[in-house]
Amino acid sequence: MSFLKRRRRDYHGVHVDPARVKKQKRATKFRKFLNTVYAIIIFGTLLWLVYFVLYSSTFKIKNITITGNQGVSREEIVSVVNVLLDSKKYFIVPKNTFFTVNTDGLSEVLNDNFILAYSEIKKKFPHDLNISIREKLAGLNFCLETREKCYYVNYDGLVVHRVGGAELDPRLPLLFYRLSPQKNEQVGETPTPATTTTPINKQGLPTITISQTNLPVTMIRFVLELFIGFSQKIRETGIHDMEVNTLEIYEKKVIVNTHAGYQIYFNYDKSLAEQMNNLNTILMKKIKGEQENLEYVDLRFGEKIYYKMK
Repeated sequence: MSFLKRRRRDYHGVHVDPARVKKQKRATKFRKFLNTVYAIIIFGTLLWLVYFVLYSSTFKIKNITITGNQGVSREEIVSVVNVLLDSKKYFIVPKNTFFTVNTDGLSEVLNDNFILAYSEIKKKFPHDLNISIREKLAGLNFCLETREKCYYVNYDGLVVHRVGGAELDPRLPLLFYRLSPQKNEQVGETPTPATTTTPINKQGLPTITISQTNLPVTMIRFVLELFIGFSQKIRETGIHDMEVNTLEIYEKKVIVNTHAGYQIYFNYDKSLAEQMNNLNTILMKKIKGEQENLEYVDLRFGEKIYYKMK
């Protein structure tokens, strides 16, 4: 068996070519120089890309599309949006580009400035912003007895301005203040005028002063919630032929006149959810299949539910 022995090479006395060494040193320096150049190019390219992304007009938000707005104008929404887009993060990073606009923050700003039930903001490459909103009802139409004397009342119950019958906004609830009901009351009940914070004139109707008269906030918000959620809650019961037509009010009663032909009495000082549950109980258990013969349902007295058939 033989073993390979590693030979030891002796470089002592070997001739070294100075030109070759110098050439190798130049090559090494050149490689270092190239590496430095490459690093500068890469770093510069990255800086240029950052600058291009943040400050170039290519990705700057140019087109704002708004859908779903009704009472709020496009100009109002764009004005609020631009306040955020014109600001900067950390004092240097603009917020108005496709890559830097904060859609969640923008949604919060819209909800802070407008009464919205829903808002969704989507970006579309390279410079579009699509805003979809659904407004909460910001007010209602309020009429004294008939459509001849009507007003617009805002979310806080303030009578803002008078409107003619032909000018009533069909998207808003139509609430009548009546001195007496148009249909039969529960036996033994005497109707009384609605309780408001306004003076009552000789005819028994409230005296309305524009920008000064306030209707009860609980009543206004109850009516708005009722108007928005009524159809959906009714669909949950499986009944499809009942929608809000008009509403009437006196005492603390809100009367819903349905398209099905009967009335529903609510108390605006009590929970709408509880009253809707009671309505569901009556319609689905007590008089199921006989709604066409129903005249009214009275939900104002808690668990005691009254109804009358024709």
